[in-house]
Amino acid sequence: MSDPVHPKARAFGAVADEYERARPDYPAEAVAHVVDALGLGSGKVVADLGAGTGKLTRLLVPTGAEIHAVEPVDGMRAELERRVPGVTAHADSAEALPFADAGLDGATVAQAVHWFGPRWVDEISRALRPGAAVAIVYNLRDLTQPLNRAISEARERVADGAPSYASGRWREPLEASPVLAHDGFTGFPWSYDRTHAEVLDQVLSLAPISALGPHDQHEILTEIAAVLAGEPDPVALRCTTEVTLFRRR
Repeated sequence: MSDPVHPKARAFGAVADEYERARPDYPAEAVAHVVDALGLGSGKVVADLGAGTGKLTRLLVPTGAEIHAVEPVDGMRAELERRVPGVTAHADSAEALPFADAGLDGATVAQAVHWFGPRWVDEISRALRPGAAVAIVYNLRDLTQPLNRAISEARERVADGAPSYASGRWREPLEASPVLAHDGFTGFPWSYDRTHAEVLDQVLSLAPISALGPHDQHEILTEIAAVLAGEPDPVALRCTTEVTLFRRR
Protein backbone atom coordinates (compact mmCIF):
# COMPACT_ATOMS: atom_id res chain seq x y z
CA MET A 1 0.00 0.00 0.00
CA SER A 2 1.43 3.40 -0.96
CA ASP A 3 2.28 5.95 1.70
CA PRO A 4 -0.58 8.49 1.91
CA VAL A 5 1.82 11.12 3.29
CA HIS A 6 3.42 13.38 0.67
CA PRO A 7 7.18 12.66 0.54
CA LYS A 8 8.02 16.30 1.20
CA ALA A 9 5.72 16.29 4.25
CA ARG A 10 7.82 13.43 5.64
CA ALA A 11 10.67 15.97 5.86
CA PHE A 12 8.85 17.66 8.77
CA GLY A 13 10.09 14.87 11.02
CA ALA A 14 13.66 16.15 10.88
CA VAL A 15 12.71 19.73 11.76
CA ALA A 16 10.08 19.17 14.47
CA ASP A 17 12.14 21.15 16.99
CA GLU A 18 12.47 24.14 14.66
CA TYR A 19 8.78 23.89 13.78
CA GLU A 20 7.74 23.95 17.41
CA ARG A 21 10.08 26.79 18.32
CA ALA A 22 9.52 29.12 15.40
CA ARG A 23 6.13 28.57 13.79
CA PRO A 24 3.31 30.88 14.97
CA ASP A 25 0.58 29.81 17.36
CA TYR A 26 -3.06 30.88 16.90
CA PRO A 27 -4.77 33.99 18.29
CA ALA A 28 -7.29 33.58 21.08
CA GLU A 29 -10.11 35.03 18.94
CA ALA A 30 -9.61 32.42 16.23
CA VAL A 31 -9.48 29.58 18.75
CA ALA A 32 -12.64 30.83 20.45
CA HIS A 33 -14.37 30.94 17.07
CA VAL A 34 -13.38 27.32 16.37
CA VAL A 35 -14.49 26.15 19.81
CA ASP A 36 -17.84 27.87 19.43
CA ALA A 37 -18.45 26.66 15.86
CA LEU A 38 -17.65 23.06 16.80
CA GLY A 39 -19.54 23.25 20.11
CA LEU A 40 -16.59 21.83 22.00
CA GLY A 41 -16.91 21.04 25.67
CA SER A 42 -17.01 18.26 28.21
CA GLY A 43 -18.33 15.01 26.75
CA LYS A 44 -17.48 15.94 23.15
CA VAL A 45 -14.95 14.02 21.04
CA VAL A 46 -12.77 16.00 18.63
CA ALA A 47 -9.89 15.06 16.33
CA ASP A 48 -7.06 17.38 15.31
CA LEU A 49 -5.85 16.06 11.95
CA GLY A 50 -2.29 16.58 10.75
CA ALA A 51 -1.70 17.85 14.27
CA GLY A 52 2.05 18.39 13.86
CA THR A 53 3.67 19.35 17.16
CA GLY A 54 0.27 20.14 18.66
CA LYS A 55 0.23 23.91 18.30
CA LEU A 56 -3.56 23.94 17.91
CA THR A 57 -4.15 20.69 19.82
CA ARG A 58 -2.96 22.18 23.12
CA LEU A 59 -5.27 25.19 22.73
CA LEU A 60 -8.29 22.87 22.59
CA VAL A 61 -7.44 21.09 25.85
CA PRO A 62 -9.09 23.74 28.11
CA THR A 63 -12.48 23.00 26.47
CA GLY A 64 -12.65 19.73 28.40
CA ALA A 65 -13.40 17.79 25.22
CA GLU A 66 -11.80 14.40 24.56
CA ILE A 67 -9.08 15.28 22.07
CA HIS A 68 -7.41 12.94 19.61
CA ALA A 69 -4.34 14.15 17.70
CA VAL A 70 -3.74 12.44 14.35
CA GLU A 71 -0.16 12.85 13.09
CA PRO A 72 1.56 10.30 10.82
CA VAL A 73 5.07 11.83 10.85
CA ASP A 74 6.98 10.24 13.72
CA GLY A 75 9.19 13.19 14.63
CA MET A 76 6.28 15.62 14.75
CA ARG A 77 4.12 13.22 16.76
CA ALA A 78 6.91 12.64 19.28
CA GLU A 79 7.20 16.39 19.83
CA LEU A 80 3.41 16.62 20.25
CA GLU A 81 3.45 13.88 22.88
CA ARG A 82 6.13 15.77 24.82
CA ARG A 83 4.32 19.10 24.58
CA VAL A 84 0.72 17.97 25.05
CA PRO A 85 0.69 15.10 27.55
CA GLY A 86 -2.67 13.48 28.16
CA VAL A 87 -3.94 13.88 24.61
CA THR A 88 -4.35 10.63 22.69
CA ALA A 89 -1.98 10.66 19.70
CA HIS A 90 -2.52 8.45 16.65
CA ALA A 91 0.06 7.60 13.98
CA ASP A 92 -2.68 7.43 11.32
CA SER A 93 -3.21 9.71 8.34
CA ALA A 94 -6.19 11.87 7.45
CA GLU A 95 -6.89 9.49 4.58
CA ALA A 96 -7.39 6.53 6.96
CA LEU A 97 -8.84 7.76 10.23
CA PRO A 98 -8.98 5.48 13.30
CA PHE A 99 -12.52 6.51 14.30
CA ALA A 100 -15.87 4.79 14.08
CA ASP A 101 -18.58 6.02 11.73
CA ALA A 102 -20.15 9.18 13.22
CA GLY A 103 -17.69 8.91 16.10
CA LEU A 104 -16.56 12.56 16.14
CA ASP A 105 -18.36 15.64 17.41
CA GLY A 106 -15.92 17.85 15.54
CA ALA A 107 -12.54 18.03 13.85
CA THR A 108 -9.82 20.56 13.18
CA VAL A 109 -7.05 20.78 10.59
CA ALA A 110 -4.34 23.39 11.21
CA GLN A 111 -1.57 24.15 8.68
CA ALA A 112 -2.07 20.74 7.07
CA VAL A 113 -5.07 20.49 4.74
CA HIS A 114 -3.06 21.12 1.56
CA TRP A 115 -0.98 18.01 2.30
CA PHE A 116 -4.01 15.70 2.39
CA GLY A 117 -5.07 13.50 -0.50
CA PRO A 118 -8.68 13.81 -1.73
CA ARG A 119 -9.70 10.64 0.14
CA TRP A 120 -9.53 12.54 3.42
CA VAL A 121 -12.87 14.18 2.60
CA ASP A 122 -14.61 10.79 2.44
CA GLU A 123 -12.95 9.80 5.71
CA ILE A 124 -13.91 12.92 7.65
CA SER A 125 -17.44 12.72 6.21
CA ARG A 126 -17.68 9.17 7.53
CA ALA A 127 -16.24 9.98 10.96
CA LEU A 128 -18.27 13.13 11.72
CA ARG A 129 -21.71 12.74 13.19
CA PRO A 130 -24.50 14.54 11.27
CA GLY A 131 -24.44 18.24 12.12
CA ALA A 132 -20.80 18.20 13.25
CA ALA A 133 -18.18 20.36 11.55
CA VAL A 134 -14.54 20.38 10.58
CA ALA A 135 -12.64 23.65 11.02
CA ILE A 136 -9.75 24.25 8.63
CA VAL A 137 -7.32 26.70 10.22
CA TYR A 138 -4.35 28.31 8.52
CA ASN A 139 -1.93 31.11 9.34
CA LEU A 140 -1.46 32.93 6.03
CA ARG A 141 1.51 35.29 5.70
CA ASP A 142 0.82 38.95 4.91
CA LEU A 143 2.73 39.24 1.64
CA THR A 144 2.70 43.03 1.73
CA GLN A 145 5.45 42.65 4.35
CA PRO A 146 8.80 42.28 2.50
CA LEU A 147 10.18 39.68 4.92
CA ASN A 148 7.09 37.49 4.60
CA ARG A 149 7.19 37.89 0.83
CA ALA A 150 10.84 36.82 0.72
CA ILE A 151 10.08 33.71 2.79
CA SER A 152 7.14 32.73 0.59
CA GLU A 153 9.09 33.31 -2.61
CA ALA A 154 11.96 31.15 -1.34
CA ARG A 155 9.54 28.36 -0.48
CA GLU A 156 7.80 28.44 -3.85
CA ARG A 157 11.07 28.58 -5.75
CA VAL A 158 12.05 25.14 -4.41
CA ALA A 159 8.56 23.69 -3.96
CA ASP A 160 9.05 21.22 -6.83
CA GLY A 161 5.40 20.21 -6.88
CA ALA A 162 4.79 20.36 -3.15
CA PRO A 163 1.18 21.43 -2.51
CA SER A 164 0.42 24.83 -1.02
CA TYR A 165 -2.53 26.22 0.90
CA ALA A 166 -2.46 29.43 -1.14
CA SER A 167 -3.23 27.53 -4.35
CA GLY A 168 -6.74 26.78 -3.04
CA ARG A 169 -6.74 23.31 -4.57
CA TRP A 170 -7.48 21.76 -1.18
CA ARG A 171 -10.98 23.25 -1.41
CA GLU A 172 -11.95 21.25 -4.50
CA PRO A 173 -12.76 17.86 -2.89
CA LEU A 174 -14.53 19.59 -0.02
CA GLU A 175 -16.72 21.66 -2.32
CA ALA A 176 -17.48 18.59 -4.45
CA SER A 177 -18.60 16.57 -1.44
CA PRO A 178 -22.28 15.58 -1.36
CA VAL A 179 -22.03 15.19 2.42
CA LEU A 180 -20.19 18.32 3.59
CA ALA A 181 -21.51 21.86 3.20
CA HIS A 182 -19.52 25.08 3.46
CA ASP A 183 -20.51 26.76 6.72
CA GLY A 184 -18.53 29.98 6.84
CA PHE A 185 -15.17 31.68 6.55
CA THR A 186 -13.57 34.14 8.99
CA GLY A 187 -10.18 35.84 8.94
CA PHE A 188 -8.32 37.08 12.02
CA PRO A 189 -5.44 39.49 11.22
CA TRP A 190 -2.68 39.61 13.85
CA SER A 191 1.09 39.61 14.29
CA TYR A 192 3.62 37.69 16.35
CA ASP A 193 7.21 38.40 17.34
CA ARG A 194 10.18 36.20 16.46
CA THR A 195 13.91 36.73 16.88
CA HIS A 196 16.04 36.66 13.75
CA ALA A 197 17.28 33.19 14.73
CA GLU A 198 13.70 31.98 15.11
CA VAL A 199 12.74 33.38 11.70
CA LEU A 200 15.56 31.35 10.16
CA ASP A 201 14.32 28.29 12.06
CA GLN A 202 10.86 28.94 10.63
CA VAL A 203 12.29 29.06 7.11
CA LEU A 204 14.09 25.77 7.73
CA SER A 205 10.82 24.24 9.00
CA LEU A 206 9.10 24.75 5.63
CA ALA A 207 8.83 21.28 4.12
CA PRO A 208 10.26 22.01 0.63
CA ILE A 209 13.25 23.72 2.28
CA SER A 210 13.77 21.08 4.97
CA ALA A 211 13.88 18.48 2.17
CA LEU A 212 16.84 20.21 0.49
CA GLY A 213 20.49 19.34 0.95
CA PRO A 214 22.65 21.39 3.37
CA HIS A 215 24.21 23.57 0.63
CA ASP A 216 20.86 24.63 -0.82
CA GLN A 217 19.42 25.23 2.65
CA HIS A 218 22.40 27.42 3.52
CA GLU A 219 21.89 29.53 0.38
CA ILE A 220 18.25 30.18 1.25
CA LEU A 221 18.99 30.96 4.89
CA THR A 222 21.70 33.40 3.79
CA GLU A 223 19.21 35.07 1.44
CA ILE A 224 16.62 35.50 4.22
CA ALA A 225 19.28 36.63 6.70
CA ALA A 226 20.12 39.48 4.30
CA VAL A 227 16.49 40.64 4.43
CA LEU A 228 16.44 40.26 8.21
CA ALA A 229 19.46 42.53 8.53
CA GLY A 230 17.20 45.52 7.90
CA GLU A 231 14.60 44.46 10.47
CA PRO A 232 14.42 44.92 14.25
CA ASP A 233 15.25 41.91 16.42
CA PRO A 234 12.76 40.56 17.36
CA VAL A 235 10.63 41.32 14.31
CA ALA A 236 6.82 41.36 14.17
CA LEU A 237 5.52 39.06 11.45
CA ARG A 238 2.06 39.88 10.14
CA CYS A 239 -0.42 37.19 9.19
CA THR A 240 -4.11 36.33 9.05
CA THR A 241 -5.50 33.20 10.66
CA GLU A 242 -8.14 31.90 8.28
CA VAL A 243 -10.88 29.60 9.60
CA THR A 244 -13.02 27.76 7.04
CA LEU A 245 -15.89 25.54 8.22
CA PHE A 246 -17.50 22.57 6.51
CA ARG A 247 -20.42 20.90 8.25
CA ARG A 248 -21.70 17.33 7.91
CA ARG A 249 -25.21 17.31 6.46
